[in-house]
Amino acid sequence: FMSVSPSDFLTSAEHAAEQQTEIGYRNAISRAYYAVFHEALGVAEAHFPDPNAHLQMGEHERLSERYKRWDNLPQSRSISIMLVNMKS
Repeated sequence: FMSVSPSDFLTSAEHAAEQQTEIGYRNAISRAYYAVFHEALGVAEAHFPDPNAHLQMGEHERLSERYKRWDNLPQSRSISIMLVNMKS
């Protein structure tokens, strides 16, 4: 079993966009989101704890909330907003 990296998702997004079809573009957007999500998750896990670990919530919401509450990174609130906007 091979692990998938954020760059693998990004490469997949690029290939999907090259199709220049609606489904290709939809897949590209989805794969690009997961590239960002997994990169952000890796940074979060390496640098700051999850203040909502005790709460029951979805992983995507959990990650955006984690960035929203992290004060040590000036752009953390922007990253939180970007994650929410990309997901919708």
